Amino acid sequence: MILGEINQVQKPVVKHAKATGWVAWKMKIEGINGCPDYWFFKAGHLLIMEFKATGERANAQQVRRHKELREAGFEVHVIDDPARGIELLDAWS
Repeated sequence: MILGEINQVQKPVVKHAKATGWVAWKMKIEGINGCPDYWFFKAGHLLIMEFKATGERANAQQVRRHKELREAGFEVHVIDDPARGIELLDAWS
């Protein structure tokens, strides 16, 4: 079950973000498919993460959205390991 595997990655990262003062928004934008899963805000920083099950990659539509955001100057991270997501949050704190 992919959703369960994604939750095993996503939940610990979101929990850590909230515990360390990040505002964590699950993003779904009407009319925009492939939007990255979570946007984290803290102290003027925006950290965008796409969560995947371990070993999985973003699909073609997500890759296009990530490219669009990167071209607009934002970093987008595809996370398939909770330790990596937590490491990013801590590095940006």
